[in-house]
Amino acid sequence: MSKDSQYLTEVHYVNQDGGDSGVVYSEQISKEHDMDVLVNRLMDKFYYPEGHPYSFEAGGLASEILKDNTKLDELRQYHQKYFHLNNMLITITGNVNEEELINKILSLESLYSNKIPDNFTRPFQTGLAPLISQTREERIPYDEDKLGWYISYINYK
Repeated sequence: MSKDSQYLTEVHYVNQDGGDSGVVYSEQISKEHDMDVLVNRLMDKFYYPEGHPYSFEAGGLASEILKDNTKLDELRQYHQKYFHLNNMLITITGNVNEEELINKILSLESLYSNKIPDNFTRPFQTGLAPLISQTREERIPYDEDKLGWYISYINYK
């Protein structure tokens, strides 16, 4: 994502009606109104201490996008720091021609190996705190509550 126009289209912009838009923003808004996503986020906060990789929302929160904390230059720096071969995992499934696949991977590796930053440290490699183990009860306000039906989750990790 190198062009300002791509950033506006992909992340966030104010549309002609004065409303918030953008692919990333819209995806986050839809997640923030999905009860399964809300419950899973809440459970992740319960079980995984702050700093654990699972304690973060990978796509960010719509409210953070609106704060306009992420400028295009910051996004470029983030991509340069983390989106490279030393921080990548490739998963292949299905019936594939192994030789063709390996040749393709090797050709891509030769194109991008020069973009690996010096002294790269993978994120989340420090010691992790133990998982949280306790009983909790939480209620998430949701529009469907007005309808008189609820979703119950019982989880044990």
